[in-house]
Amino acid sequence: MVPDEALINILRRKLNYTYKSQTQRTRIYKKKGGMHRAIIKRNAAHSPEYARSILRQAGMNEEEIKLFLASVNN
Repeated sequence: MVPDEALINILRRKLNYTYKSQTQRTRIYKKKGGMHRAIIKRNAAHSPEYARSILRQAGMNEEEIKLFLASVNN
């Protein structure tokens, strides 16, 4: 499982996303200087498949995603 905090941190620090708003079930982050948004479920942890999908849509390449997932699973 990927902790929610780790997924949010990589979006904010590496991919330049900022917090936009939230609903009861999701949080929305927006890419600085762009129109792309990442919508994250409000869970304590996410499945690796869910995290991979979010990060791929946010612009990370597959190698970076594999390294990130390996680092949070150890």
